[in-house]
Amino acid sequence: MSNKISEKIDIHSLNVNLLKALWVIDCLTVKEKDRFTQSDIANYLIEDCGVEISRQAIDVALKSKAGKKLTNKNRKGFKIMQSGIDFLLNSAANNKVYFFESGTEFKTKRIELKSLFISNPSNIYLCDPYIDINTLDIIHEIFPKESSIKILTQNIIDKPDGSFKRHIESLIRDGYSLEVGVYDKNEMHDRYIITEKEMLLSGNSLNFLGKKESFIMKLGEDMRQTVLGVFNRRWKIAEKI
Repeated sequence: MSNKISEKIDIHSLNVNLLKALWVIDCLTVKEKDRFTQSDIANYLIEDCGVEISRQAIDVALKSKAGKKLTNKNRKGFKIMQSGIDFLLNSAANNKVYFFESGTEFKTKRIELKSLFISNPSNIYLCDPYIDINTLDIIHEIFPKESSIKILTQNIIDKPDGSFKRHIESLIRDGYSLEVGVYDKNEMHDRYIITEKEMLLSGNSLNFLGKKESFIMKLGEDMRQTVLGVFNRRWKIAEKI
């Protein structure tokens, strides 16, 4: 009798690319073969599971900080580690996924997203490789002024020129405690919000929430602590604006 975790989980219930990749590796692993390439994984999802995805999306997921912790890679491909199996099982069993329809930007930011947080957080850590003034709407709409907020990014989309900094200055004048750090190494892939009690992982860039079909996944305490440690290490060397 097989003990594969993938046999107990419906692939169509997984809305995070990393979980989909881990599911496929576990599903395909046999004694003779336990390593698979990004193309192997994407092709299986598309051809055998009817899941629309690209090789590039799988590549980004497996090369993310979390992906590197849960798999082992060599020239033959990716192998799922025990930590990856545990993560797959715990995520499917305990984590909650919230789906937001496209065209619901007002409702998503002002009502639904705000409701996901247990209480008003004192410290907020927001990470997104691409941010713009729409990202600041999330700060303004869902978090109290009393919160200490840090935003970590790789790229600031500043259109028109100077508008992002002006909006930051406006929020600070309005009473928000807000810092932005630019981390110039090409290592950031995930979008998430961390507080003292929760971690929300976003499938899309946060400035697109409600504009496109979007999902947010609430992760457990073990992942929150791990990712917060990564955030703090990157924040130390990020250029503050």
